[in-house]
Amino acid sequence: MKRFIGTNCYFLQEEGARECLGWTGYDGRVDEALRKCAGLGLTVVRAWAFNDDPDNPVAIQPAPGQLSEAGLAGIDLALERAAAHGVQLILSLGNFWEDYGGVPQYLRWHNARGGFFGNSKIIEHYGDHIEALLSRVNPRTGIAWGHDPAVLGWELMNEPRGRIAGWVEQLVPRVRAAAPDHLVLTGGEGQEDDWDESSALVDVASIHLYPEEWGWPDAADAGVRWIRSHADRAAALNKPLLLGEFGLSNRRGLKLPERRRIYRRWLAAARAHPAVLGACSWSFSTDDRPDAWDEFTWTWRDGTDPSAASNRYADLHRDEAARWA
Repeated sequence: MKRFIGTNCYFLQEEGARECLGWTGYDGRVDEALRKCAGLGLTVVRAWAFNDDPDNPVAIQPAPGQLSEAGLAGIDLALERAAAHGVQLILSLGNFWEDYGGVPQYLRWHNARGGFFGNSKIIEHYGDHIEALLSRVNPRTGIAWGHDPAVLGWELMNEPRGRIAGWVEQLVPRVRAAAPDHLVLTGGEGQEDDWDESSALVDVASIHLYPEEWGWPDAADAGVRWIRSHADRAAALNKPLLLGEFGLSNRRGLKLPERRRIYRRWLAAARAHPAVLGACSWSFSTDDRPDAWDEFTWTWRDGTDPSAASNRYADLHRDEAARWA
């Protein structure tokens, strides 16, 4: 597998679906994001393939076991544009958090107070939903999602927490059967109670990195240790490792030059370890998204040099992509 630097454009499904519905202001956002990422040399983009919020007009699954063409169209568009720009997608199939429904919505649907990862009815529902997604034939390309070469891999969930190995063991065969040529990942942060056990069941181990969010006092050194220690553990399992998200806040104490220095240290540590397959920053934004939308955002504004301070990390990504290539 080729090693890579990538980024997250989590919004591709939602904003692509809005474009397909003709909503004002959304035309071309998906293409812009993927075109600009490719222009910086980024070969992989991570995004959501879930939207289980019944109140969201472009939900993929507005009710248990139901699929909405309006919501599915967003992924259809993202896959088509990714292929056009030579980018591959890593797509998460669900969310641990309440954003876009997530685990809380599944618990509400099944009238369960907790125990998502051990609830047999929820697991069956979740697996059936995954199989339905992966078997969908994209009307734009004529290719089933589970066979589309624009997909690099599928994450079972974004940031699952707790003991998940039993859940992973039940779902992995279903994903592999429906997407035999794609990688399977847990989508985890590295904090799971059984990280080694669950990582051994998939093709690529996963971690995320947010020192400020996690209350670590020394972001630079702690981040390097986090990457190296998990890379060592992944190597012991004979698995590659993906740093699926990493970020330092634009709003807190660290100034931009210090954040850039820390990012370079993290990426150098990742690049130096042979077990690390790739790293995806959080997160790239299109030009018309307000800067306040996400405290970790970066962009490459139309008509600007990647090294412009307003772009934060565009040149850093370009440079790192060349090094990793």
